[in-house]
Amino acid sequence: MMNVMRVLEKKMCTGCGICESICPTKAIEIVYNENFGHFIPKIDNEKCTECGLCLQSCSGGEIDHLALQKNKFGQLPENPILGHIEKVYISHSLQKDLQENGASGGSVTVILTNLFNQKKIEAAVIANTTVTTVSENRAVVVTSAKELNQNQSSNYTNVPILKDLGNILQKYNHIALVALPCQIHALQKAIAFKPEWNNKIVLTIGLICGGVYSNNAVKRHIQSINLPRKEINSISFRQGKWPGRMVIKTKTGKMIKSRRGQFFITNYLRRCFFCNDLLNELADVSVGDNWLKDRGNGENIIIIRNKKVLSYLQNLHKTEIDSNKLYSAYRIDSRRRKYFKANKLVAKLWGWPIPKIQTDPRIKAKFKHYLISFLDSLQFQMGNANTKHIRRFLKMKNIIDHFFIKNSILKLLRWKPEMNENKQLTILISESDVVGNKGAVAMLNLLMKLLQEQFGDVNFIVTSMHRNNHPTNDEIQVLNTNGQAFDIALVKLWIWWLFSQIGIKFNFLLNDKILKHYLAADIIISASGISFNEDFGFIKIYHFSKFIQIPLLLGKKVVKFTQTIGPFNSLYN
Repeated sequence: MMNVMRVLEKKMCTGCGICESICPTKAIEIVYNENFGHFIPKIDNEKCTECGLCLQSCSGGEIDHLALQKNKFGQLPENPILGHIEKVYISHSLQKDLQENGASGGSVTVILTNLFNQKKIEAAVIANTTVTTVSENRAVVVTSAKELNQNQSSNYTNVPILKDLGNILQKYNHIALVALPCQIHALQKAIAFKPEWNNKIVLTIGLICGGVYSNNAVKRHIQSINLPRKEINSISFRQGKWPGRMVIKTKTGKMIKSRRGQFFITNYLRRCFFCNDLLNELADVSVGDNWLKDRGNGENIIIIRNKKVLSYLQNLHKTEIDSNKLYSAYRIDSRRRKYFKANKLVAKLWGWPIPKIQTDPRIKAKFKHYLISFLDSLQFQMGNANTKHIRRFLKMKNIIDHFFIKNSILKLLRWKPEMNENKQLTILISESDVVGNKGAVAMLNLLMKLLQEQFGDVNFIVTSMHRNNHPTNDEIQVLNTNGQAFDIALVKLWIWWLFSQIGIKFNFLLNDKILKHYLAADIIISASGISFNEDFGFIKIYHFSKFIQIPLLLGKKVVKFTQTIGPFNSLYN
Protein backbone atom coordinates (compact mmCIF):
# COMPACT_ATOMS: atom_id res chain seq x y z
CA MET A 1 0.00 0.00 0.00
CA MET A 2 1.85 3.05 -1.31
CA ASN A 3 -0.35 5.81 0.02
CA VAL A 4 -0.99 7.73 3.25
CA MET A 5 -3.32 5.07 4.64
CA ARG A 6 -0.12 3.52 6.03
CA VAL A 7 0.38 6.64 8.13
CA LEU A 8 -3.26 6.88 9.13
CA GLU A 9 -3.38 3.27 10.35
CA LYS A 10 -0.49 4.04 12.71
CA LYS A 11 -2.35 7.13 14.01
CA MET A 12 0.53 9.35 12.89
CA CYS A 13 -1.58 11.59 10.61
CA THR A 14 -1.51 15.31 11.51
CA GLY A 15 -4.38 16.22 9.18
CA CYS A 16 -2.32 18.88 7.37
CA GLY A 17 -3.90 18.24 3.94
CA ILE A 18 -0.72 18.05 1.83
CA CYS A 19 -1.69 14.63 0.49
CA GLU A 20 -4.85 16.04 -1.12
CA SER A 21 -2.89 18.88 -2.76
CA ILE A 22 -0.05 16.71 -4.09
CA CYS A 23 -2.16 13.83 -5.45
CA PRO A 24 -1.98 13.91 -9.30
CA THR A 25 -5.21 11.90 -9.78
CA LYS A 26 -7.32 13.74 -7.17
CA ALA A 27 -7.83 10.43 -5.36
CA ILE A 28 -7.51 11.94 -1.87
CA GLU A 29 -9.93 14.13 0.04
CA ILE A 30 -9.27 15.48 3.53
CA VAL A 31 -12.38 15.05 5.68
CA TYR A 32 -13.20 15.43 9.35
CA ASN A 33 -13.47 12.12 11.20
CA GLU A 34 -15.34 12.00 14.50
CA ASN A 35 -13.56 8.87 15.74
CA PHE A 36 -10.10 10.34 15.22
CA GLY A 37 -11.22 13.77 16.43
CA HIS A 38 -9.42 15.54 13.58
CA PHE A 39 -9.11 15.70 9.79
CA ILE A 40 -7.83 12.62 7.95
CA PRO A 41 -7.39 11.55 4.30
CA LYS A 42 -10.15 9.63 2.53
CA ILE A 43 -8.87 7.69 -0.50
CA ASP A 44 -10.77 6.74 -3.64
CA ASN A 45 -9.10 3.41 -4.44
CA GLU A 46 -10.38 3.46 -8.03
CA LYS A 47 -8.51 6.71 -8.71
CA CYS A 48 -5.40 5.92 -6.64
CA THR A 49 -2.45 4.70 -8.75
CA GLU A 50 -0.22 4.19 -5.68
CA CYS A 51 2.37 6.56 -7.13
CA GLY A 52 3.56 7.25 -3.58
CA LEU A 53 3.67 11.06 -3.86
CA CYS A 54 1.31 11.50 -0.90
CA LEU A 55 3.39 9.17 1.25
CA GLN A 56 6.66 10.89 0.30
CA SER A 57 5.19 14.34 1.10
CA CYS A 58 3.62 13.30 4.40
CA SER A 59 5.42 14.51 7.53
CA GLY A 60 3.50 12.17 9.84
CA GLY A 61 5.16 8.86 9.06
CA GLU A 62 8.70 9.82 8.05
CA ILE A 63 10.85 12.94 8.27
CA ASP A 64 14.55 13.65 7.82
CA HIS A 65 15.27 16.91 9.62
CA LEU A 66 18.89 16.95 8.44
CA ALA A 67 17.90 16.79 4.76
CA LEU A 68 15.17 19.40 5.18
CA GLN A 69 17.54 21.80 6.94
CA LYS A 70 20.12 21.44 4.16
CA ASN A 71 17.50 21.86 1.43
CA LYS A 72 16.09 24.99 3.05
CA PHE A 73 19.24 26.75 4.28
CA GLY A 74 22.06 24.99 2.44
CA GLN A 75 23.66 23.68 5.62
CA LEU A 76 22.90 22.39 9.11
CA PRO A 77 22.30 25.01 11.82
CA GLU A 78 25.09 26.03 14.17
CA ASN A 79 22.74 25.34 17.07
CA PRO A 80 20.91 21.99 16.62
CA ILE A 81 18.38 22.86 19.34
CA LEU A 82 17.28 26.31 18.13
CA GLY A 83 17.84 25.96 14.38
CA HIS A 84 19.09 28.62 11.96
CA ILE A 85 18.85 32.10 13.49
CA GLU A 86 19.64 35.51 12.00
CA LYS A 87 18.09 37.64 14.74
CA VAL A 88 15.60 37.29 17.62
CA TYR A 89 13.27 40.11 18.64
CA ILE A 90 10.61 40.80 21.23
CA SER A 91 7.96 42.64 19.26
CA HIS A 92 4.42 43.95 19.19
CA SER A 93 2.28 45.99 16.82
CA LEU A 94 2.45 49.78 17.07
CA GLN A 95 -1.34 49.76 16.59
CA LYS A 96 -2.96 49.13 19.96
CA ASP A 97 -6.03 47.40 18.50
CA LEU A 98 -3.89 44.89 16.58
CA GLN A 99 -1.85 44.15 19.68
CA GLU A 100 -4.93 43.63 21.86
CA ASN A 101 -6.95 41.60 19.32
CA GLY A 102 -4.10 39.30 18.33
CA ALA A 103 -3.14 36.10 20.10
CA SER A 104 -0.24 37.98 21.67
CA GLY A 105 1.47 40.98 20.08
CA GLY A 106 -0.16 41.09 16.65
CA SER A 107 3.21 40.65 14.88
CA VAL A 108 1.94 38.09 12.34
CA THR A 109 -0.82 40.45 11.21
CA VAL A 110 1.66 43.33 10.89
CA ILE A 111 4.15 41.29 8.82
CA LEU A 112 1.39 40.12 6.46
CA THR A 113 0.04 43.68 6.21
CA ASN A 114 3.49 44.90 5.22
CA LEU A 115 3.68 42.22 2.54
CA PHE A 116 0.35 43.34 1.11
CA ASN A 117 1.32 47.02 1.26
CA GLN A 118 4.64 46.32 -0.49
CA LYS A 119 2.75 44.34 -3.14
CA LYS A 120 4.91 41.29 -2.41
CA ILE A 121 1.89 38.96 -2.11
CA GLU A 122 -1.58 38.65 -3.61
CA ALA A 123 -2.95 36.40 -0.86
CA ALA A 124 -2.16 34.96 2.55
CA VAL A 125 -3.23 31.50 3.72
CA ILE A 126 -4.11 31.38 7.41
CA ALA A 127 -6.28 29.26 9.73
CA ASN A 128 -9.78 30.26 10.73
CA THR A 129 -9.96 31.28 14.38
CA THR A 130 -13.68 31.05 15.26
CA VAL A 131 -15.82 27.93 14.82
CA THR A 132 -18.99 26.29 16.08
CA THR A 133 -17.35 22.88 15.91
CA VAL A 134 -13.85 21.66 15.03
CA SER A 135 -15.21 20.04 11.85
CA GLU A 136 -15.58 23.59 10.46
CA ASN A 137 -11.82 24.24 10.63
CA ARG A 138 -10.40 25.35 7.30
CA ALA A 139 -7.71 27.40 5.60
CA VAL A 140 -8.77 31.00 4.97
CA VAL A 141 -7.40 32.84 1.93
CA VAL A 142 -7.24 36.59 2.58
CA THR A 143 -6.47 38.96 -0.28
CA SER A 144 -6.08 42.28 1.52
CA ALA A 145 -4.68 43.76 4.72
CA LYS A 146 -8.23 44.71 5.75
CA GLU A 147 -9.34 41.05 5.76
CA LEU A 148 -6.50 40.11 8.10
CA ASN A 149 -8.04 42.02 11.00
CA GLN A 150 -11.09 39.75 10.86
CA ASN A 151 -8.96 36.63 11.33
CA GLN A 152 -6.67 37.42 14.25
CA SER A 153 -6.14 35.21 17.33
CA SER A 154 -5.39 31.44 17.44
CA ASN A 155 -6.87 28.03 16.74
CA TYR A 156 -5.36 25.19 18.78
CA THR A 157 -7.14 22.31 17.06
CA ASN A 158 -6.36 20.56 13.79
CA VAL A 159 -6.74 22.83 10.73
CA PRO A 160 -6.01 21.26 7.29
CA ILE A 161 -4.11 24.36 6.17
CA LEU A 162 -2.52 22.65 3.11
CA LYS A 163 -5.71 20.94 1.90
CA ASP A 164 -6.35 23.24 -1.07
CA LEU A 165 -2.81 24.58 -1.53
CA GLY A 166 -2.45 23.29 -5.11
CA ASN A 167 -5.56 25.18 -6.28
CA ILE A 168 -4.57 28.32 -4.35
CA LEU A 169 -1.14 28.36 -6.05
CA GLN A 170 -2.80 27.97 -9.45
CA LYS A 171 -4.92 31.05 -8.75
CA TYR A 172 -2.26 33.27 -7.11
CA ASN A 173 1.36 33.71 -8.11
CA HIS A 174 2.63 35.12 -4.81
CA ILE A 175 1.33 34.07 -1.41
CA ALA A 176 2.37 33.93 2.24
CA LEU A 177 1.57 30.94 4.44
CA VAL A 178 1.08 30.83 8.22
CA ALA A 179 1.49 27.28 9.47
CA LEU A 180 2.53 24.91 12.26
CA PRO A 181 5.85 22.98 12.26
CA CYS A 182 4.40 19.69 10.98
CA GLN A 183 2.65 21.58 8.17
CA ILE A 184 5.86 23.38 7.20
CA HIS A 185 7.66 20.00 7.19
CA ALA A 186 5.07 18.55 4.81
CA LEU A 187 5.31 21.61 2.56
CA GLN A 188 9.11 21.35 2.37
CA LYS A 189 8.86 17.65 1.48
CA ALA A 190 6.24 18.36 -1.20
CA ILE A 191 8.34 21.14 -2.78
CA ALA A 192 10.85 18.46 -3.83
CA PHE A 193 8.14 17.22 -6.24
CA LYS A 194 6.59 20.63 -6.93
CA PRO A 195 9.55 23.06 -7.23
CA GLU A 196 7.30 25.69 -8.83
CA TRP A 197 5.55 26.07 -5.48
CA ASN A 198 8.76 27.38 -3.94
CA ASN A 199 8.76 30.42 -6.25
CA LYS A 200 5.15 31.25 -5.50
CA ILE A 201 5.37 31.02 -1.69
CA VAL A 202 7.05 34.33 -0.86
CA LEU A 203 7.15 33.81 2.91
CA THR A 204 6.37 31.09 5.42
CA ILE A 205 5.48 32.29 8.91
CA GLY A 206 5.87 29.44 11.37
CA LEU A 207 3.88 29.43 14.59
CA ILE A 208 5.74 28.16 17.65
CA CYS A 209 3.72 25.12 18.68
CA GLY A 210 3.49 22.96 21.79
CA GLY A 211 0.96 20.55 20.29
CA VAL A 212 -2.41 20.31 18.49
CA TYR A 213 -5.57 19.35 20.36
CA SER A 214 -8.04 16.78 19.08
CA ASN A 215 -11.75 17.51 19.11
CA ASN A 216 -12.09 15.21 22.14
CA ALA A 217 -10.60 18.03 24.21
CA VAL A 218 -13.25 20.47 23.03
CA LYS A 219 -16.09 17.99 23.54
CA ARG A 220 -15.05 17.15 27.10
CA HIS A 221 -14.55 20.81 27.95
CA ILE A 222 -18.09 21.62 26.75
CA GLN A 223 -19.43 18.69 28.79
CA SER A 224 -17.59 19.94 31.89
CA ILE A 225 -19.42 23.29 31.78
CA ASN A 226 -22.80 21.56 31.13
CA LEU A 227 -23.44 23.38 27.88
CA PRO A 228 -25.56 21.62 25.22
CA ARG A 229 -23.76 21.71 21.86
CA LYS A 230 -26.88 22.96 20.07
CA GLU A 231 -26.74 26.16 22.11
CA ILE A 232 -23.22 27.09 20.90
CA ASN A 233 -22.97 29.94 18.41
CA SER A 234 -19.17 30.17 18.22
CA ILE A 235 -15.97 28.97 19.89
CA SER A 236 -12.86 31.15 20.07
CA PHE A 237 -9.79 29.56 21.57
CA ARG A 238 -8.10 32.76 22.66
CA GLN A 239 -9.66 36.15 23.25
CA GLY A 240 -9.21 39.15 25.50
CA LYS A 241 -6.28 40.67 27.30
CA TRP A 242 -3.08 38.62 27.05
CA PRO A 243 -2.66 35.75 27.64
CA GLY A 244 -6.35 35.45 26.79
CA ARG A 245 -9.09 32.95 27.51
CA MET A 246 -11.23 30.50 25.62
CA VAL A 247 -14.60 32.11 24.85
CA ILE A 248 -17.77 30.21 23.95
CA LYS A 249 -20.63 32.39 22.72
CA THR A 250 -24.14 30.94 22.98
CA LYS A 251 -27.01 31.62 20.60
CA THR A 252 -28.60 33.80 23.29
CA GLY A 253 -25.51 36.04 23.32
CA LYS A 254 -24.03 34.74 26.58
CA MET A 255 -20.22 34.72 26.73
CA ILE A 256 -18.63 31.85 28.68
CA LYS A 257 -14.95 32.49 29.38
CA SER A 258 -12.63 29.80 30.68
CA ARG A 259 -9.05 28.60 30.57
CA ARG A 260 -8.11 25.63 28.44
CA GLY A 261 -7.89 23.04 31.18
CA GLN A 262 -6.85 19.47 31.80
CA PHE A 263 -8.87 17.99 28.92
CA PHE A 264 -6.80 19.98 26.45
CA ILE A 265 -3.47 19.07 28.03
CA THR A 266 -4.29 15.35 27.79
CA ASN A 267 -5.85 15.31 24.30
CA TYR A 268 -3.09 16.14 21.84
CA LEU A 269 -2.80 14.30 18.53
CA ARG A 270 -0.67 11.16 18.96
CA ARG A 271 1.89 12.37 16.40
CA CYS A 272 2.56 15.43 18.61
CA PHE A 273 4.32 13.16 21.11
CA PHE A 274 7.12 12.60 18.59
CA CYS A 275 7.37 16.18 17.36
CA ASN A 276 10.81 17.72 17.85
CA ASP A 277 10.26 21.12 16.29
CA LEU A 278 8.66 23.40 18.87
CA LEU A 279 10.33 26.50 17.38
CA ASN A 280 9.30 25.86 13.75
CA GLU A 281 12.87 25.73 12.42
CA LEU A 282 12.05 25.41 8.70
CA ALA A 283 9.94 28.57 8.44
CA ASP A 284 11.34 31.89 7.19
CA VAL A 285 10.30 33.47 10.49
CA SER A 286 9.00 31.80 13.66
CA VAL A 287 6.53 33.65 15.88
CA GLY A 288 5.23 32.88 19.38
CA ASP A 289 4.28 34.48 22.69
CA ASN A 290 6.85 36.28 24.77
CA TRP A 291 6.89 34.06 27.86
CA LEU A 292 9.95 35.82 29.24
CA LYS A 293 7.51 37.98 31.19
CA ASP A 294 4.00 37.38 32.47
CA ARG A 295 2.22 40.69 32.14
CA GLY A 296 1.23 43.44 29.75
CA ASN A 297 -0.90 43.65 26.63
CA GLY A 298 0.95 40.81 24.97
CA GLU A 299 4.16 40.58 22.99
CA ASN A 300 5.70 38.20 20.49
CA ILE A 301 9.05 36.60 20.20
CA ILE A 302 9.98 36.51 16.52
CA ILE A 303 12.90 34.39 15.29
CA ILE A 304 14.27 35.59 11.94
CA ARG A 305 15.62 32.60 10.02
CA ASN A 306 15.71 34.18 6.53
CA LYS A 307 17.29 37.62 6.06
CA LYS A 308 14.59 38.74 3.62
CA VAL A 309 12.14 38.90 6.54
CA LEU A 310 14.04 41.93 7.91
CA SER A 311 12.49 44.09 5.16
CA TYR A 312 8.96 43.17 6.31
CA LEU A 313 9.18 44.36 9.94
CA GLN A 314 7.85 47.92 9.61
CA ASN A 315 5.23 49.16 12.13
CA LEU A 316 6.54 46.82 14.81
CA HIS A 317 8.02 47.85 18.13
CA LYS A 318 10.93 45.45 18.41
CA THR A 319 13.83 44.85 20.79
CA GLU A 320 16.61 42.47 19.83
CA ILE A 321 17.47 39.79 22.40
CA ASP A 322 20.06 37.05 22.75
CA SER A 323 18.89 33.80 21.13
CA ASN A 324 19.85 31.89 24.29
CA LYS A 325 16.88 33.50 26.02
CA LEU A 326 14.68 31.19 23.97
CA TYR A 327 15.64 28.37 26.35
CA SER A 328 13.96 30.25 29.21
CA ALA A 329 11.05 31.61 27.18
CA TYR A 330 9.85 28.19 26.02
CA ARG A 331 11.45 25.85 28.57
CA ILE A 332 12.86 23.97 25.61
CA ASP A 333 14.25 21.03 27.58
CA SER A 334 10.95 20.04 29.15
CA ARG A 335 8.47 21.13 26.46
CA ARG A 336 10.31 20.11 23.35
CA ARG A 337 10.53 16.47 22.29
CA LYS A 338 13.89 16.95 20.58
CA TYR A 339 15.32 13.78 22.04
CA PHE A 340 13.86 11.16 19.71
CA LYS A 341 15.79 8.27 21.27
CA ALA A 342 13.96 8.89 24.54
CA ASN A 343 10.58 9.11 22.76
CA LYS A 344 11.31 5.94 20.84
CA LEU A 345 12.17 3.92 23.95
CA VAL A 346 9.05 5.08 25.81
CA ALA A 347 6.81 4.44 22.78
CA LYS A 348 8.11 0.86 22.66
CA LEU A 349 7.01 0.39 26.29
CA TRP A 350 3.45 1.31 25.34
CA GLY A 351 3.51 -0.60 22.07
CA TRP A 352 2.92 2.55 20.02
CA PRO A 353 3.82 2.71 16.31
CA ILE A 354 6.93 4.84 15.84
CA PRO A 355 7.51 7.24 12.92
CA LYS A 356 10.85 7.28 11.11
CA ILE A 357 12.60 10.46 12.23
CA GLN A 358 16.17 11.44 11.46
CA THR A 359 17.48 13.96 13.98
CA ASP A 360 20.76 15.81 14.42
CA PRO A 361 23.40 13.44 15.93
CA ARG A 362 24.76 16.35 17.99
CA ILE A 363 21.68 16.14 20.19
CA LYS A 364 22.28 13.69 23.04
CA ALA A 365 19.49 12.48 25.33
CA LYS A 366 20.14 12.54 29.07
CA PHE A 367 18.31 10.82 31.92
CA LYS A 368 15.97 13.77 32.42
CA HIS A 369 14.89 13.60 28.77
CA TYR A 370 13.84 9.97 29.18
CA LEU A 371 11.93 11.04 32.29
CA ILE A 372 10.24 13.85 30.35
CA SER A 373 9.24 11.45 27.58
CA PHE A 374 7.79 8.97 30.07
CA LEU A 375 5.73 11.65 31.84
CA ASP A 376 4.52 13.00 28.50
CA SER A 377 3.50 9.52 27.39
CA LEU A 378 1.44 9.11 30.56
CA GLN A 379 -0.20 12.44 29.78
CA PHE A 380 -1.09 11.20 26.27
CA GLN A 381 -2.56 8.03 27.81
CA MET A 382 -4.92 10.03 30.07
CA GLY A 383 -7.12 11.49 27.37
CA ASN A 384 -10.23 9.67 28.65
CA ALA A 385 -9.47 9.85 32.38
CA ASN A 386 -11.78 11.76 34.70
CA THR A 387 -10.98 15.25 35.93
CA LYS A 388 -9.91 14.14 39.41
CA HIS A 389 -7.32 11.67 38.10
CA ILE A 390 -5.99 14.15 35.55
CA ARG A 391 -5.53 16.81 38.23
CA ARG A 392 -3.70 14.39 40.52
CA PHE A 393 -1.43 13.29 37.71
CA LEU A 394 -0.62 16.86 36.64
CA LYS A 395 0.24 17.82 40.23
CA MET A 396 2.59 14.86 40.45
CA LYS A 397 4.06 15.76 37.05
CA ASN A 398 4.66 19.36 38.18
CA ILE A 399 6.49 18.19 41.31
CA ILE A 400 8.72 15.82 39.32
CA ASP A 401 9.26 18.51 36.71
CA HIS A 402 10.32 21.05 39.34
CA PHE A 403 12.74 18.84 41.28
CA PHE A 404 14.10 16.44 38.66
CA ILE A 405 13.83 18.24 35.32
CA LYS A 406 13.77 22.01 35.67
CA ASN A 407 16.06 21.81 38.72
CA SER A 408 17.85 18.50 39.20
CA ILE A 409 18.18 17.37 42.83
CA LEU A 410 22.01 17.42 42.68
CA LYS A 411 21.98 20.92 41.22
CA LEU A 412 19.55 22.08 43.90
CA LEU A 413 21.61 20.60 46.73
CA ARG A 414 24.65 22.53 45.49
CA TRP A 415 22.71 25.78 45.10
CA LYS A 416 23.57 28.66 47.43
CA PRO A 417 21.45 31.78 47.87
CA GLU A 418 22.82 34.86 46.14
CA MET A 419 22.84 38.02 48.23
CA ASN A 420 22.57 41.48 46.74
CA GLU A 421 26.10 42.44 45.71
CA ASN A 422 25.12 45.52 43.69
CA LYS A 423 25.91 48.94 45.11
CA GLN A 424 22.39 50.05 44.25
CA LEU A 425 20.02 49.73 47.22
CA THR A 426 17.22 47.20 46.70
CA ILE A 427 13.93 47.72 48.57
CA LEU A 428 11.18 45.09 48.44
CA ILE A 429 7.60 46.23 49.15
CA SER A 430 5.06 43.44 49.59
CA GLU A 431 1.22 43.51 49.55
CA SER A 432 1.10 46.59 47.37
CA ASP A 433 -2.22 45.80 45.70
CA VAL A 434 -3.81 48.91 44.24
CA VAL A 435 -6.96 47.63 42.53
CA GLY A 436 -9.77 50.16 42.64
CA ASN A 437 -8.10 52.12 45.43
CA LYS A 438 -6.63 55.50 44.49
CA GLY A 439 -5.55 56.01 48.09
CA ALA A 440 -3.44 52.85 47.96
CA VAL A 441 -1.81 54.05 44.75
CA ALA A 442 -1.03 57.43 46.31
CA MET A 443 0.33 55.82 49.48
CA LEU A 444 2.61 53.49 47.51
CA ASN A 445 3.89 56.29 45.27
CA LEU A 446 4.53 58.58 48.24
CA LEU A 447 6.35 55.82 50.10
CA MET A 448 8.68 55.20 47.16
CA LYS A 449 9.22 58.93 46.63
CA LEU A 450 10.24 59.44 50.27
CA LEU A 451 12.60 56.46 50.12
CA GLN A 452 14.22 57.80 46.95
CA GLU A 453 14.68 61.21 48.58
CA GLN A 454 16.31 59.52 51.58
CA PHE A 455 18.50 56.95 49.79
CA GLY A 456 18.92 58.28 46.24
CA ASP A 457 19.23 55.63 43.52
CA VAL A 458 16.91 52.81 44.61
CA ASN A 459 15.90 49.56 42.90
CA PHE A 460 12.30 48.81 43.92
CA ILE A 461 10.74 45.33 43.86
CA VAL A 462 6.98 45.37 44.39
CA THR A 463 4.88 42.23 44.91
CA SER A 464 1.28 42.40 43.80
CA MET A 465 -1.55 40.11 42.77
CA HIS A 466 -2.74 42.74 40.27
CA ARG A 467 0.37 43.58 38.33
CA ASN A 468 -1.34 45.26 35.39
CA ASN A 469 -2.92 47.92 37.62
CA HIS A 470 0.42 49.36 38.69
CA PRO A 471 1.78 52.47 37.00
CA THR A 472 4.65 51.62 34.63
CA ASN A 473 8.06 52.75 35.81
CA ASP A 474 11.47 51.50 34.68
CA GLU A 475 12.79 51.74 38.24
CA ILE A 476 10.09 49.44 39.62
CA GLN A 477 10.01 45.67 39.11
CA VAL A 478 6.47 44.43 39.79
CA LEU A 479 6.25 40.71 40.61
CA ASN A 480 2.93 39.16 39.66
CA THR A 481 2.41 36.95 42.72
CA ASN A 482 -0.81 35.26 43.75
CA GLY A 483 -1.59 34.05 47.26
CA GLN A 484 -0.86 30.44 46.36
CA ALA A 485 2.66 31.33 45.23
CA PHE A 486 3.35 32.86 48.65
CA ASP A 487 1.86 29.82 50.40
CA ILE A 488 4.21 27.48 48.52
CA ALA A 489 7.19 29.76 49.22
CA LEU A 490 6.33 29.88 52.93
CA VAL A 491 6.01 26.07 53.20
CA LYS A 492 9.44 25.67 51.58
CA LEU A 493 10.87 28.26 53.92
CA TRP A 494 9.46 26.63 57.11
CA ILE A 495 10.92 23.27 56.04
CA TRP A 496 14.28 24.96 55.39
CA TRP A 497 14.17 26.78 58.75
CA LEU A 498 13.20 23.69 60.78
CA PHE A 499 16.04 21.62 59.29
CA SER A 500 18.49 24.51 59.71
CA GLN A 501 17.79 24.43 63.48
CA ILE A 502 19.42 21.00 63.64
CA GLY A 503 22.31 22.00 61.40
CA ILE A 504 21.01 20.71 58.04
CA LYS A 505 21.00 23.36 55.31
CA PHE A 506 18.57 22.45 52.53
CA ASN A 507 19.43 25.62 50.61
CA PHE A 508 17.79 24.35 47.45
CA LEU A 509 14.42 25.11 49.08
CA LEU A 510 15.37 28.78 48.93
CA ASN A 511 15.72 28.56 45.13
CA ASP A 512 12.22 29.96 44.76
CA LYS A 513 11.16 32.93 42.61
CA ILE A 514 9.70 34.82 45.58
CA LEU A 515 12.29 33.86 48.20
CA LYS A 516 15.19 34.86 45.93
CA HIS A 517 13.84 38.42 45.78
CA TYR A 518 13.51 38.58 49.56
CA LEU A 519 17.09 37.34 49.88
CA ALA A 520 18.35 40.01 47.49
CA ALA A 521 16.52 42.88 49.23
CA ASP A 522 18.37 45.27 51.58
CA ILE A 523 15.14 46.66 53.04
CA ILE A 524 11.79 44.84 53.27
CA ILE A 525 8.53 46.71 53.81
CA SER A 526 5.19 44.99 54.37
CA ALA A 527 2.67 47.52 53.09
CA SER A 528 -0.53 45.75 54.13
CA GLY A 529 -2.70 48.85 53.84
CA ILE A 530 -5.37 49.84 56.31
CA SER A 531 -5.31 47.38 59.20
CA PHE A 532 -3.53 44.40 60.70
CA ASN A 533 -5.69 42.90 63.43
CA GLU A 534 -7.78 39.85 64.19
CA ASP A 535 -11.18 41.35 63.39
CA PHE A 536 -11.12 39.54 60.07
CA GLY A 537 -10.65 36.08 61.62
CA PHE A 538 -8.02 33.36 61.51
CA ILE A 539 -7.65 33.11 57.74
CA LYS A 540 -7.00 36.82 57.33
CA ILE A 541 -4.44 36.85 60.13
CA TYR A 542 -2.57 34.08 58.37
CA HIS A 543 -2.87 35.95 55.08
CA PHE A 544 -1.42 39.13 56.60
CA SER A 545 1.29 37.45 58.66
CA LYS A 546 2.78 35.24 55.95
CA PHE A 547 4.33 38.31 54.36
CA ILE A 548 6.12 39.02 57.68
CA GLN A 549 7.04 35.39 58.33
CA ILE A 550 9.13 35.14 55.15
CA PRO A 551 11.70 37.85 56.01
CA LEU A 552 11.76 36.88 59.71
CA LEU A 553 12.51 33.22 58.94
CA LEU A 554 15.26 34.41 56.60
CA GLY A 555 16.74 36.41 59.47
CA LYS A 556 15.90 39.76 57.92
CA LYS A 557 14.22 42.73 59.57
CA VAL A 558 10.91 43.89 58.14
CA VAL A 559 9.04 47.18 58.45
CA LYS A 560 5.27 46.77 58.89
CA PHE A 561 3.79 49.79 57.15
CA THR A 562 0.10 50.00 58.09
CA GLN A 563 -2.39 52.35 59.73
CA THR A 564 -3.46 50.14 62.65
CA ILE A 565 -1.86 47.10 64.28
CA GLY A 566 -3.76 44.87 66.72
CA PRO A 567 -5.03 44.21 69.24
CA PHE A 568 -4.53 40.45 69.14
CA ASN A 569 -6.45 38.76 71.96
CA SER A 570 -6.76 35.13 70.92
CA LEU A 571 -4.07 32.68 72.04
CA TYR A 572 -3.12 31.73 68.45
CA ASN A 573 -2.78 35.30 67.25
